[in-house]
Amino acid sequence: MKKTVLSLLLLSSFANAKEVIGVGEYRYGPDMPRNIACQLAEDRAKQDAISRFSGEAIEYVSNETCKNEKCDIQKESISQIRGYVHSIYRRSEQTVEALGYTACYVLIGANIYPTVNEINLTLNDFYMFKHGQELVINGVSNRKGNLAVYHFYDGVYYRLYTYNIATPGNQFVLPSGNGERVYMRLKDGQQNSKEMITFLFTDSNVKFKMKLSELEFKNFVENIPSETRKVINRYVFTVR
Repeated sequence: MKKTVLSLLLLSSFANAKEVIGVGEYRYGPDMPRNIACQLAEDRAKQDAISRFSGEAIEYVSNETCKNEKCDIQKESISQIRGYVHSIYRRSEQTVEALGYTACYVLIGANIYPTVNEINLTLNDFYMFKHGQELVINGVSNRKGNLAVYHFYDGVYYRLYTYNIATPGNQFVLPSGNGERVYMRLKDGQQNSKEMITFLFTDSNVKFKMKLSELEFKNFVENIPSETRKVINRYVFTVR
């Protein structure tokens, strides 16, 4: 087994920017090329550097759902990114082989600049669905912009809804008008499932694709200025 020791250093700052070291890891197997895994590891290294720069604020909203006397705590993560990677001045990668998996480790040195994000997107409490129940979402945004709702399944983001928020502070409802409707369904013989629904809001002018791989979604989000976007991941249950 190969073993890697990575030294983490926080370097001197200049003006409002800082040089920060970040580290990321991504495990992969025969179904994923090494270069893709290393790119995903680099994405994680960038997020690690930003977190070290600003102490990334992550809010957690918890909700308890119960079925058949068993309860689960559902957590919704709302990431408040307070910096962005302006440039990378150092990069190295190594492959680590361990029992049962192979991983790509990426270390970067990045110039991080601060940002301010004042977007506030609030969603209604939906966590539990019955098989065949329609996915209806209510929410409020303090900014005008565009919202896309994705279902993350088996490494792919599938677009469910899009909506243009024209009036800040007013409640929106999805699906809207005569748009496509989505129903929560289980496979034959399946009693329950736990799914991740991702909300991507931005006041930038972007086009939301119908289908994105995990890497494509990460790159898409990264290309939207951090101060103009908000990403919320929410886990929901479907039961019979």
